[in-house]
Amino acid sequence: MTMPPYITTGIYVTGFDAKNNPNPGDPNAGMQQVADPILQCSRSWDLGTMNPQGITDDLIPPGFVQTTPAADPSKSSDSGMPSGKYGNPLGGPAGPNKLIGHYVPQLTACVVDNSVAVIPGGPDICAHLGIPTLEQ
Repeated sequence: MTMPPYITTGIYVTGFDAKNNPNPGDPNAGMQQVADPILQCSRSWDLGTMNPQGITDDLIPPGFVQTTPAADPSKSSDSGMPSGKYGNPLGGPAGPNKLIGHYVPQLTACVVDNSVAVIPGGPDICAHLGIPTLEQ
């Protein structure tokens, strides 16, 4: 059973023809695996999208203080200005790629129904849930 908060993400293969999908029942057909699923999921946590209406407040440790939004240092150019994947400048002082400062729990990549599932918890969480850990 899928429970909130739950989001799916992926990168579609360029030119994938969904009308001629050889596996019409496969929801992952035409998708490439995300290179770093934990990083992508941690950004969703940082933006607060994994805590709608406080549903995951029980994972936030007492005393956690949300930081002030800042530019993502991994997206900064040599000049210190935020830049995109190819070094192009982003708009605004922090650009659209900014760290918001919501709580990000420890995350582990597991495999569920032939898809990567990033789950809050340490390295033993997949085994605890009876599912395989994603091989690196």
